[in-house]
Amino acid sequence: MAMLLARPYLQAQLIALNHDTTMGAGSLAYDTLSGTLYVGTGYSTWGGFQTNHIASWSGTDWVSVGDGFQYGTAYQLECFHGNLFAGGNMENWTNGADIHHLGRWDGAQWNSCGEPNSWPFMFPINDQLWAGGIFDSIGTQAISGIARWNGSSWDGFGGGIPNNDIDYNRVECGGYYQGHYYFGGNFTPPDFIAEDIVMRDGNNWASVGGGVAGAADAWLTGMQVYQNKLFVCGTFWSMGNPSRNIMMWNGTSWEGFFPNLVFCMSGICNDMRLIDGKLYFAGAFIFTGDNKAYNLLIYDGETLCGVGSSGLGLDMKQAYQVVGDAQSIYFNTDARMLSGDTVNYIAKWVVANGPDTCIAIPVGMRELDAGRPLCVYPNPARDVITVQLPCGERNAGVSVVIRDALGQEVLRATVREYPRGEVVVDVHALPKGSYFGRVMGSSSQAFRFLKQ
Repeated sequence: MAMLLARPYLQAQLIALNHDTTMGAGSLAYDTLSGTLYVGTGYSTWGGFQTNHIASWSGTDWVSVGDGFQYGTAYQLECFHGNLFAGGNMENWTNGADIHHLGRWDGAQWNSCGEPNSWPFMFPINDQLWAGGIFDSIGTQAISGIARWNGSSWDGFGGGIPNNDIDYNRVECGGYYQGHYYFGGNFTPPDFIAEDIVMRDGNNWASVGGGVAGAADAWLTGMQVYQNKLFVCGTFWSMGNPSRNIMMWNGTSWEGFFPNLVFCMSGICNDMRLIDGKLYFAGAFIFTGDNKAYNLLIYDGETLCGVGSSGLGLDMKQAYQVVGDAQSIYFNTDARMLSGDTVNYIAKWVVANGPDTCIAIPVGMRELDAGRPLCVYPNPARDVITVQLPCGERNAGVSVVIRDALGQEVLRATVREYPRGEVVVDVHALPKGSYFGRVMGSSSQAFRFLKQ
């Protein structure tokens, strides 16, 4: 039976980007092309600077984006192909633009973006920008619930997702998996076919395994394809679920997150992003046996790490969005302090500083999933080990990951096999003890060895 193994790290060292302690978290977006962080707020000043509700971070100051607008709130931002899209209730733009629910900043000016009759959520799928919500028109077009940006205007999709005056079907996230488009949010059966997630199957909307299993009034807020699974996150904690607030769809059934581990989550998962090959989750999360809640989870396929800790109960804080790149991660939160650091509602985490804590499943505990362990010699070893590769991995590069008995990663290398279908790994610097390894290529298989 798998065990939960936790390893505390040094404090995550969070940096505050907002120096005004009276203003709560705003919406965030990050342009990976320029490395620019944006924030949308309900305030005319932000962090002590006149920003008119929408601003970018210069590295030292908050600067208004195109002079912003005078009234309302930018509830949701999304960067796409060098443009900043802003959704919200926005009025009286300083540049005179006639924009109310959806605007686009092209780097020089704000432009109207079709005017849906309700502000939308935006999310990229397959290098296309999508918008979802409870709107039933965009400008003069009858487009209901879901739309796709074609570069200059919005197109409807799949006949739309219906709404009426009583029941609202609200789309908040989407993804493309195994040849089909999926959309999640909060839907109202029997007005619509599912409660939280639907798939477009040819010309019809289809249920996805009956929706998130066992969850009454589930609400999905994030969707990403990762390691050949469709990950969803949101609010669902029914005892009938394989896991709480984060689950995976494998194409035929729902699976629990972080299999074979007892993992407890409290609060909700508000956002999920794929950043630098890892999944980031924003919300409030608790590792079983820990006495802290974490604002962020980071998952690389084997290890789950937490960043931004707070207390429990009434002291528990949560994050709402997470954005960034391989070097820096930004998130908004309802906390003024996390992990002992002042963050003032918007925090920056430098990835190189490390997380607060991590949990992992030692590779040896997964050998039943991998089949027969790979052959390693010499074993015990002093300086090097030679790992015999599976037949299918003998013509391509592979990655080798080695962990100690506590599940901590101690060595990672990308190598080319020798003609005999073997890789040689230098382990002379490792302390004496037992180690588990995994060779990852087109498949993933385990091995173990003893270091003398």
